Amino acid sequence: AGCYFAHLAYASGAKVFLFDHQAPKDKACGGGITAKAILEFPFLEQLSCPHISIKEAVFISPYDLSVQIKLDYPVLIFSRIDLNRALLSMAVSGGVTFLKQQVLDFQELGTGWQIVTSRETLQADILVGADGINGVTRRKFIGALPQSSTMIGTGYYLESFAEKSITIKLLPDLPGYIWVFPGPSYTSIGLGLPLGCLKSKNMLQRIKAFMEVP
Repeated sequence: AGCYFAHLAYASGAKVFLFDHQAPKDKACGGGITAKAILEFPFLEQLSCPHISIKEAVFISPYDLSVQIKLDYPVLIFSRIDLNRALLSMAVSGGVTFLKQQVLDFQELGTGWQIVTSRETLQADILVGADGINGVTRRKFIGALPQSSTMIGTGYYLESFAEKSITIKLLPDLPGYIWVFPGPSYTSIGLGLPLGCLKSKNMLQRIKAFMEVP
């Protein structure tokens, strides 16, 4: 969202500085982009990064009952780090100034903003926070997200695990799910749970147990 907004703002005539100390970055998820998102942002299909189109999904109940459905509209699956890199490249090639710095704090000063990063202090007329639910913007304006509303995800990328459909497996004893998303050159298998349900090593054990089921 930040890269795309920066791209649009620069194209509209603004001088734009984009801060992200981790970009390009990966995250634990399947990397799926829904048809609704593609209709809203059709440029995603034209990005110079590999992706695949998935037209089937399998849903498995907590009691191992399953249903396979044909999707009315395909889901596009990207590598999240490749997608992040492509969006960042689009913004920078369009004229946005990218600063690989962490924003530590900011405050309103008259009609503008003072931004304190890990390296310097800058001034801006407009501040746009697109740093996610755990970012400094939310903490500054709303407060940290409570643990009861926080999810955690972990998993594996498997290069030799060939899948042609998305799989979602609900768990009988935990309020979460295992996902299997085929990617451009790998399959992403992971587990998403509310924070505090299981330790990371136990989450990985649950994923391995699911993978070993014949």
